[in-house]
Amino acid sequence: MRDPKSVTVSEIIAFQHWVVLVQLLKIGIPYETIMTLSINEIDMIIASEMAMQQKQNEEQAREMAASQAKSSFGKGRF
Repeated sequence: MRDPKSVTVSEIIAFQHWVVLVQLLKIGIPYETIMTLSINEIDMIIASEMAMQQKQNEEQAREMAASQAKSSFGKGRF
């Protein structure tokens, strides 16, 4: 394993480039379209995707908590 201090700036930039590219491909944006997007458009897409994912995670957490509360309530009555 490499020492993090030995990673060059160009390696960090290349890594970030590929991470962003893979994120956009996972969302379903075609490669050809990605290559035409501006930095601002990419930022907006990723921010929107992250916000939607966070909202889904919060909704799942609420549903899980409600289900557990309902389950606990039902057990306490008998």
